[in-house]
Amino acid sequence: MPSAVETLVKILRLEQETGYKNSAVIGGLEAYAPNWVLEARQQAKTDQQHALADELRNVMLKYSDSQDRLDRQRMIRYMLGRITGRTEPDPEFVGTVTDDHPSPEADDEVSHEPALPQETAGLPSNQDEDRGEDDEALPESDIITTSLEVDPVLQAAISAEASTPQVPKPHIAPREPLDLETALQTLGELEHPVETLHGIGKKRAEQLAKLGIVTINHLLFHFPLRYDDYTKMYPLHRLPADETVVAIGAVTDVTERVSRQNQPLIRVTLDDGSGKLVITFFNQPYLKRAIKPDMQILVYGKTSRYNGTMTMANPEWEPVDQKHLKRGQIVPVYPLTKGISSRVMRKLVHQVVDEWASRIPDYIPESVLARTEM
Repeated sequence: MPSAVETLVKILRLEQETGYKNSAVIGGLEAYAPNWVLEARQQAKTDQQHALADELRNVMLKYSDSQDRLDRQRMIRYMLGRITGRTEPDPEFVGTVTDDHPSPEADDEVSHEPALPQETAGLPSNQDEDRGEDDEALPESDIITTSLEVDPVLQAAISAEASTPQVPKPHIAPREPLDLETALQTLGELEHPVETLHGIGKKRAEQLAKLGIVTINHLLFHFPLRYDDYTKMYPLHRLPADETVVAIGAVTDVTERVSRQNQPLIRVTLDDGSGKLVITFFNQPYLKRAIKPDMQILVYGKTSRYNGTMTMANPEWEPVDQKHLKRGQIVPVYPLTKGISSRVMRKLVHQVVDEWASRIPDYIPESVLARTEM
């Protein structure tokens, strides 16, 4: 379900497109404002958000009083600017309207049922001539767009999850505001060589360079190819055929053979106590020295069933990280090169993210970060 602010943005956009005729909702913004402000107050989590809800309500009430098109255009743009934090508050709209609608927290008699959304008028097909050419459309990146309706199947899934205990979100300390000079200096430091990071010497830097990682910025934006979910692993006896999956097991057998095409192949058998998976690696004879019996390994590849046995050919593989397995974590899998294991790459990326993520400028407005708890 969209938030009150998200719904209001949709209405304000529609009002722009219909030429500021106060027809985006039935009864106009004046009729919509009282119910909207109650819902917005219920969702507000800070004093600033409460104040913004009251301010937007005041603008909507004044909008209906004005009959001047340019004045209405100014108020719509003002509301969109206030929502995204790009516009400073105007004394004309702050605290100028008597509050006839106490908040639910202050009045026990106010219903705690969610406010019913007003019907929105249909959007005419050709109203471009009614819009001002200097109108500024609100960038999609500044507001979360959400469907106004929930699919029944999704609604059932949401209801089922409602009874599942939710892990609280970690507290994120607010960022210190950056002036332009500091922001530019920080961005410049991101272009320093990776050798300036603790623990990265000349040899490691040469290995990273093979992946195109030369600067701190390159390492900071070295994204995973995928994520392995250690909380949702199939037991080997339940592996589906003809699907790309992640599987874990202990190595029980490693044999070296030659194919009919005279190519070396390594056959590895995994067992997890519930079933077996036979893996074949082609043209990788060095794996006979790398994969040993009793090792626990993780493989990622496409399964197939051959003569009743589940098999996998040339999968990606790595030793199981016991720490992630015990904690049931979701683990990133990065592009690698010779000399850099998955564990080493995760450690390097974790280090640079911890050191730099909170220092680089954030391009998302503070108002959006606060509303979405990012």
